[in-house]
Amino acid sequence: MFNNTTNEYNYYDDQGSYIGTKRIVHLPNGAIQSLWLTKYDNGTEDSLHVADELFFYHLPNLANTKNGDTVYLVGGEKAADALAIRGSISVSAPDSADPKKFPSEAVPYFAMLNVVIIQNNDDVGKQFALAEASLIHPVAASVKIIDLSEIWESMPEHANISDYLQLYGDAGFEQVKLLIEKTVCWIPPKTNVQSKNKSLAIRSVKDLMTQHFVPTEFLVNGILPLGLTLLASPPKFGKSWFSLMLCLAVTKGAPFLGLGTTKSDVLYLDLEDGDADLQERIKKLNMGEEAPAGLLYSTEAPTLADGLIDTLNQTLSSNSSIKLVVIDTLGVVIGAQNNDSSQFAQEYALYGSLKKVANSHSIALLVIHHLRKTGDDNNPFNRIYGGVATQAALDTMMVLEKDTHASDTARLHVSGRRCPQQDYVLSFDADTCIWSMVGNSAEADEKFHRNQYERSEAVVTIKEAVARGNGSWSGSMSDLSRMAETIPCIGHGLGHPRSLSNEVNHFKNDLCRYDGITITIAKNGTGGRKYTFSKAPH
Repeated sequence: MFNNTTNEYNYYDDQGSYIGTKRIVHLPNGAIQSLWLTKYDNGTEDSLHVADELFFYHLPNLANTKNGDTVYLVGGEKAADALAIRGSISVSAPDSADPKKFPSEAVPYFAMLNVVIIQNNDDVGKQFALAEASLIHPVAASVKIIDLSEIWESMPEHANISDYLQLYGDAGFEQVKLLIEKTVCWIPPKTNVQSKNKSLAIRSVKDLMTQHFVPTEFLVNGILPLGLTLLASPPKFGKSWFSLMLCLAVTKGAPFLGLGTTKSDVLYLDLEDGDADLQERIKKLNMGEEAPAGLLYSTEAPTLADGLIDTLNQTLSSNSSIKLVVIDTLGVVIGAQNNDSSQFAQEYALYGSLKKVANSHSIALLVIHHLRKTGDDNNPFNRIYGGVATQAALDTMMVLEKDTHASDTARLHVSGRRCPQQDYVLSFDADTCIWSMVGNSAEADEKFHRNQYERSEAVVTIKEAVARGNGSWSGSMSDLSRMAETIPCIGHGLGHPRSLSNEVNHFKNDLCRYDGITITIAKNGTGGRKYTFSKAPH
């Protein structure tokens, strides 16, 4: 049908899963056409509609960036590849010939990145670069637009960075980096502002140091400041009980998880339950106490598209005593979405709008959401849908997930602009539906380790042997195992000497730390080892 297929470019989603392929072909009349298709392992192909998915060439590389990284945004897949082979993070929109087809859903991925836009040398390319810069600038750390004609005097029309690098190679790339370095950051043009006789409003640092700033106000000490906070946890994990406990505590000015609160009125938007369900929850948590009048609620709220933000602003303007608003859950006010990409875009837009609401009314606004099933095990915040882009839009993040140590405890991870990252261990009573503080992460780890130590049958046996020996006992691991058979709470041997030796070695430092018992090891003359456990007198 066609001849001279020039190239194929595979597109993937942010998790690295294959979406489709863009095939560039030459038509018999000399024109170039792009075809979108999905290729299957059996060799068959189906046409693919670009609008059906979030397309962005090299999207997995963009999704795995960290704050402060430099990303090259270029016109075309070939240009992106030319930079990628030189170790750069480079991406391209699916159709760099049309400024209207930049995927706005991808904008949050550029949050806190230094974005370098290298425009193609034509009017369309320059328009596209400006359109990209306008969309990305609100979330990016910086944006620069690069015009290669400044270093390529004879730059042909329609040429781009791939053409330049094909001519000048790595030396040309070094020149590009120098050009980027001296290019000033792009700033959106101001409208309806008189620029005549304008100067910078510069001030002295000496004057700054004389100013008094109000300290960060917390509604719950250390974990919930004023501003926008997201609480995310797996489904059916008790986060609604958690949020309702919070609302009751703040309304009463009572401690929450043992942390002090600032008493204020609260608006709880319980959008997944009816009045009867909410009443039963409050009865259970309030344990016979009179319900506080300052806890206001609604089981209905408009979606973002139907005027949620205006409704919140009007409600808070009419109820200035409210200092905490809880939205349970985010998914309800987002509404039904066609795909994950559109939901992501809606969520990101909602965060920005809610942040303005919180700041303008000086309140804490807590949004309840679900965690992604997968993420970085070493960073629980990366399980929040949207990754670093979403994190950049929030003032504070909370992640509530199951503790790795024991099934009856959970970890509350907290991080934000106004509070340092901290981890708490909580317990949930399934009968009372009450969350309780176990301690911070270090305290909980120590408690768990101490519990393991005290429950070790080897440790129990050693302590009993030392007690029977008036502060000292000597023998082999086989002797220690037989000793266990004489202890009523054990009554059996302790297994193979080698396994027992490993367990003793595991708790060696703990024996000294917790019970003042030291261990010395010597050969017993038969090829084995003789262990001596001694406890220093008080």
